[in-house]
Amino acid sequence: MIQVANCRYKQRLLLPSTIREEDSILIQRLFDEGGIIEGYGIEFRFGTTNNDSGDDDVVIPSIILPRSSMTATADNSDEDDDNIIGINTQYEFDHYYFHRESMTYYGKVNFPNWMADNDNDVRDGGFGAGSFYYTALECYLHFANSGRYIRAGELRWQYANTSRDGNDNYSFDGSWEVRYQNDTSFVIYVQSHTFKINDDTATTTMPTVYRINIDANNHHLLSMEPLFSNRHPTYISNREVTVPDEGEEIINVGETITWTIDSGSGRVQVWKRLTSSLENCYKVVPITVGTLVYQKITTTATTLDSGGDDHQLLGPRYNSNTVWGNTFCQGMCVGMASYHFMNTNNDTNSTIDSNSSNSTYQAYISYESPRTELWPPLDNGNAIPSRVPFRNIRWDVRTRTFQGDICWLDDYDTTWTNETKWSYTIVFDSTYSFISSGTVSRSRGGRPHQFGIDLVYINAALETPLRERMVHQQQQQTTEAGVRSPSAYLDIVRQWRDVGHASTATLDMLGEVAMGVMDNRESMIDFNL
Repeated sequence: MIQVANCRYKQRLLLPSTIREEDSILIQRLFDEGGIIEGYGIEFRFGTTNNDSGDDDVVIPSIILPRSSMTATADNSDEDDDNIIGINTQYEFDHYYFHRESMTYYGKVNFPNWMADNDNDVRDGGFGAGSFYYTALECYLHFANSGRYIRAGELRWQYANTSRDGNDNYSFDGSWEVRYQNDTSFVIYVQSHTFKINDDTATTTMPTVYRINIDANNHHLLSMEPLFSNRHPTYISNREVTVPDEGEEIINVGETITWTIDSGSGRVQVWKRLTSSLENCYKVVPITVGTLVYQKITTTATTLDSGGDDHQLLGPRYNSNTVWGNTFCQGMCVGMASYHFMNTNNDTNSTIDSNSSNSTYQAYISYESPRTELWPPLDNGNAIPSRVPFRNIRWDVRTRTFQGDICWLDDYDTTWTNETKWSYTIVFDSTYSFISSGTVSRSRGGRPHQFGIDLVYINAALETPLRERMVHQQQQQTTEAGVRSPSAYLDIVRQWRDVGHASTATLDMLGEVAMGVMDNRESMIDFNL
């Protein structure tokens, strides 16, 4: 594990803004809304300790959980109801393995007490209202070859298997397949007769917490009702049941039960039982590169212990003053014929003509995304090069116009789709948020491809300025319903349309990104990291 030894991995914004306070607010909001169970705020540490045998230091991986969470004791007694996992509680992995060739890590933590997913008060029996409890966490992490960040992975939280002794006869606990009338289906996990579900009558994507009730005084009818909201319906079952004896099931594995909304609307859910307990059941949370990414933030044992924060930035950067330093992508994907404009010095406002010495200015087209593997190879059968440089670069700073050639025959001694050269003229908007116009002429002739119509490109780091602007304009302003006001979004779209002269197709793509930022969704763009 030498590649990650003495390293810490914490979540950082992939596209940080220039205002660190706003970044902190966004990260905190995502953390508050999602919590550690959804993968927010966790820190992975790979510290080392001296080996008594004199060999290389031994890596001791651990995980830090960054907030207080209620726990219940493992035997489900109420003796330790006040037991709280403190802020930044650190656990060493009980079992772990690192595969060096694939840069893949597996580790498992067994919690000494049951881990809860919120801070609600603990009620009788050690369960908080609406809380869900876990006994262990398995982590699958795939690191970048450089070790700078975590490319992908999974968090697998193992559900606590609830007791059925005495009054805690949670005979509905286990996993169920839920099917709606529109034939959509998914799996839920019921713990202590409590579960989360995205109700098909709701207008929000946030799941609702429901509890199942067995009414022994009403012919043993079953109902399920929301715990915290009266905006969601109560359901009644289609069958009478008898409260079972200890160890017996109300509904066996493979059997179904139908729930109907008690308002008389006729909307139903059909449940099919998959398991009769939560043994070996997991809540699986993917780790992906999106708005946040787990980045290496320390590189030495000293900074590991002192909490240093010397992380390197990932992803594209946004520059509003010049094209140089920006990346423009189509299809929300970097590496799918994206344009990269590089500058090796600080002089970014000079005009370049074909006779200038422009070695400090470089630009290329990236075909590094796996999506391009579906495209045809070069005409000699070779794969498309991962990066194809622009030649004969010209840059007019006054008109924000870039010109350059892609020379297939000169650079690769072959053609692509029978083309020897492509000639580009690209005009950017005044904020370098998107390509407003221009053409691509091909060596075989024919109608040039037009930017804004045939080719739609936006700045791959566009979410950075959008986030800054929306935070600045909204300043926590909300509508009466508690939803962020769309005024900032509308102002930005109007500016792109009226000032930047964005085409309809470009405006559609820009608007989609802006709406995602306003809704605090994960990054819309695949950065191909």
